[in-house]
Amino acid sequence: MKTFKEFDFAPFKSHYAQTMAADSRGFYFHKEFANFQDAHLAEFLTPFLARVKKKFYLISGGDASIKALDLEASTRMIEHQRTDNSHHYFNSENTIYHQNNFLAEFKRLESVNLSKFESFDGYWARDDQRVYVRDQIVPEADPKSFKNGYVGYGTDANFVFWLGPKPFKIANADLKSFKELESSEDGYDAEDKKGAFIGGKRVSKDKN
Repeated sequence: MKTFKEFDFAPFKSHYAQTMAADSRGFYFHKEFANFQDAHLAEFLTPFLARVKKKFYLISGGDASIKALDLEASTRMIEHQRTDNSHHYFNSENTIYHQNNFLAEFKRLESVNLSKFESFDGYWARDDQRVYVRDQIVPEADPKSFKNGYVGYGTDANFVFWLGPKPFKIANADLKSFKELESSEDGYDAEDKKGAFIGGKRVSKDKN
């Protein structure tokens, strides 16, 4: 446990399960402190993205750094079917952004149709032309038939995909028998009639 010797009690606010806090002096992240005037006025949109006086700031809890983002005032988080608070999509009047809290990144999506954009869970998303993982386009994925899974896989009418770090089509997966496994004694996270997978890679040729 770390005790901060100085902080401003009056405007002190805690955010996101008490992992982030702010007062008039700055932001607190576990053992780290970052100076920032008027931090207590921050509206936290995600655990590491804050809006202060109509300006947006990306906050890294790892090294207590703060990066100003050049975003339109209209920028808003897109609601997901589900999320774990580690990844989020945002839209503005002109584009779509993706936030990766693990890497403290905030990136613009390329070639996206705003009017047709849909986020599944903060990782997978689609418009009428493409499927996305985070800020990357998924090669060969069909947006019309695409469905996201629960442990990192996605499927369309023809193929099975893994989210990556860089997304890819699993060439040897049997689509008809493929299913994700939320728990397995052997550590497998998916299987088909030919065997099992861990992290998008086949790890056994024959199931017993």
